[in-house]
Amino acid sequence: MKPANPRGVRWNLTVIDPPSFPFTHFLFDTVRMLAFTLEELGQQVSVTQNRLEEGCLNVLIGVHLLDDAEEVEAIIDSGKPFIVLQTEMVHGRTINRQASDRIDRVILPLCRAARAVWDSSPENIAALATLGIPAELLVFGYQPRLKEIVLKAERDIDFFWYGSVTEHRRKILTELDRLGYKVAVSFDAPPIFRNDLIARSEIVLTLRHSDEMTHVPHARILYTVANECLVAGEGGDNIGPLEDVFLWDRGHDVIDFLRCTRARPDLRELGAALRDRLAKRPMRDFVAPLVEAVAA
Repeated sequence: MKPANPRGVRWNLTVIDPPSFPFTHFLFDTVRMLAFTLEELGQQVSVTQNRLEEGCLNVLIGVHLLDDAEEVEAIIDSGKPFIVLQTEMVHGRTINRQASDRIDRVILPLCRAARAVWDSSPENIAALATLGIPAELLVFGYQPRLKEIVLKAERDIDFFWYGSVTEHRRKILTELDRLGYKVAVSFDAPPIFRNDLIARSEIVLTLRHSDEMTHVPHARILYTVANECLVAGEGGDNIGPLEDVFLWDRGHDVIDFLRCTRARPDLRELGAALRDRLAKRPMRDFVAPLVEAVAA
């Protein structure tokens, strides 16, 4: 495929990483997916921490972590062009269903000043539209450079969950453990340890945050599927293009669904088949039109 922008706009992915927030690394797979895809499209890409670059089209990732209105003003007043990649769920004036004045102090001012706003959730795009912010859909697809895990021939973990453990998730994990399955849980382990647990697991779980927050974590699922490990668990409101690349409960008993899934004799073949299905949807095909539009 020819470069999405033959003129060679330089891109910088600005990761918002406050010193007081220790979990910014949860965004890193999203950052890598976008960086790799832009490079695949022939673009020059850099990644910086809390810094916009001169002479670049900057993509702000993690803007919900900004809290200081003066920082927001400094970004806008710098004159450096930027795009906002909106990664959290917005409903009215809440972020992830929690009331927050950051909508008015941070999100809206940045979005109004941005050259473009990208979001991977149609629900979010509709919510932002009610706040006067036009946003474009960024669909995450297959990125071959994410393939970095060699799965173990002998896997000693039945179910692996990585991410925060909410009350909803804890109930499911506890019940699977009670039923005698080997369950591994990791909140924020560095990739070297997380990836070893993925390599040892028959199934990587995807679970809702709660009954109120049901969105599907696209980057987490895509990363695991790209590495041929089977993902199974719960679906969500924004499941969209992922609905046929992992297994999810279409009823009301996720425990029974996971038990039946674990009992299947073809888990590894299925993991490879779903990766192959995802590979037919390269992320570059979804990103290229956005790059063309914003660089014009």
